[in-house]
Amino acid sequence: MHMLLNRSLLTVGFIAVLASGCADSGPVAVTQVERTSTDQADLFGGRLAISAGQGQYAVGTIPVDFSYAAVQVSAGRTIARGKFKQSLTLNGLLVEFEGRVTCMGIDETNGRAWIAGVITKNNSLNPSFQTAIHQVGKDVWFRVVDYGEGGNATQPDRTTFLGFEGGAGIITSAQYCAEKPWPANDERTNALTAGNLQVF
Repeated sequence: MHMLLNRSLLTVGFIAVLASGCADSGPVAVTQVERTSTDQADLFGGRLAISAGQGQYAVGTIPVDFSYAAVQVSAGRTIARGKFKQSLTLNGLLVEFEGRVTCMGIDETNGRAWIAGVITKNNSLNPSFQTAIHQVGKDVWFRVVDYGEGGNATQPDRTTFLGFEGGAGIITSAQYCAEKPWPANDERTNALTAGNLQVF
């Protein structure tokens, strides 16, 4: 499903993060509401950052479905909110995580976002993803890059699979958002094969 977010419609104030379908089992989506300020850098004297997307990418030959929406407001103190979900089948067994956003890093110039939070559901049946670092309440993160929309896109948008405690020396979500690691040449990111994401 292709989700193109209209930059002129995404919110100041609130971005509604919804779970479509039954309970929390569906993909994350965002509502579009009229902007109440023409300057996204001036949110009640603060800074608004938004990233959201939905679609599919592949790790090797394994398709991964993803959806997320995250908003961060910096006005005296920084608050981040949102949800995310990633799902795949590995060796015939489900690997699926849902999470709540607790922080976000943004590089608007290069269209990059680092999104991190805590696991709220681990629906995985694969035992490799049922260890201590994969449990509800544990920190988790991923990063994305937005390469433009439609005919203006220079290449497909990209994202990573989830990172967990200890991966690449990162221990906490706060550390991940603060350090904002981005290896050269988009290493370890995966091109979207369907859908779209945006960073601004």
